[in-house]
Amino acid sequence: MSFFELSSLLAKYTNLQHLRISIPTLIIPGAHIELPFLHTLSITIEALEDESEVPNPLLPSHIGVWNLPQLRYLEVDSVYANVWEIKLLHFLLTQVGRAITHFHLGEELLERYDVTKLHLFNDFWEAAVSLECLGVGISDFSKLSGPPESHDGIPVTIFLHMRNRWWLSRDQPREFIENLPKQWQPGLLGQVKLGVTWEDLRNWFNYDERRFGFQMGIWNGDVQILDVLHTTGHGLMDREGVAFDEVIRDSLVSVASLAKPRVVGD
Repeated sequence: MSFFELSSLLAKYTNLQHLRISIPTLIIPGAHIELPFLHTLSITIEALEDESEVPNPLLPSHIGVWNLPQLRYLEVDSVYANVWEIKLLHFLLTQVGRAITHFHLGEELLERYDVTKLHLFNDFWEAAVSLECLGVGISDFSKLSGPPESHDGIPVTIFLHMRNRWWLSRDQPREFIENLPKQWQPGLLGQVKLGVTWEDLRNWFNYDERRFGFQMGIWNGDVQILDVLHTTGHGLMDREGVAFDEVIRDSLVSVASLAKPRVVGD
């Protein structure tokens, strides 16, 4: 959908409460998007055909004005967006973030980018002071500091997108295990919900060198990450709401123990 088409749509339906759109870019200087009743917004960023149109430097004014006073749920995804498009999301958050309670990054975007390196979360908690639920990749979550004590006091629920990419990471899990409790003030990390089921995890833990030709399984150190996620916040559960307990842990360990520890440089 072009911005012209979007503008025409919004002019006709100013009472929208839910909106899902695909747009080629967030660069829309001079635009004024005003939806006083919008509660839920889902944006998919497509590819800008002519990258010569990208301003340098990028400024907050390049995304126009978004007046969405009732917005509570914001989801952003992208398959083809360039790095600078993701950086523009930071400008969007500074405009609409104070009211939102739920912010989710889509799996396609998380599969392509390490969003913490793109400064998306710079001053994040200052922009999202009312946030109650954050959907993010586990790799990015491992680098994200929790909210300050001045946050509204509501524990933040984390929905972790768990793509295979993280399990194949060369990063040592020990760093995650040590840092997470330091990054979150006591009581501010709520429940942690995985984007997969426990059965999915068991399948991922299986090691089949004959099929894949390289280490697909994970090891006991990675199971310890689940322990930290469970104890640092208000409990860990899978996508279906099944809580992490000793029975589930033992079933994962029994599979993970068959795999060899990953070594950096392999």
